[in-house]
Amino acid sequence: MRNNHHFHLIVGKHAYGNYICIPNWDIGTELAALSDTFWNEERLRNYSKMKKVDACTVVTALKVLADNGCIG
Repeated sequence: MRNNHHFHLIVGKHAYGNYICIPNWDIGTELAALSDTFWNEERLRNYSKMKKVDACTVVTALKVLADNGCIG
């Protein structure tokens, strides 16, 4: 949680790559590798019009989880 924003993340894989859904923000989009913070942040910001601080928070969390073997 940052700036009193809450993120319920649903992350998975399909035949063509990774995806993320953030239902409480009405967001669903494809992702690159979970550790690719640049591409994923750009995707969230451009596709969903998410603010930079929120997109950065989400992609940083994805990277930390992936780097620690929790997802991906």
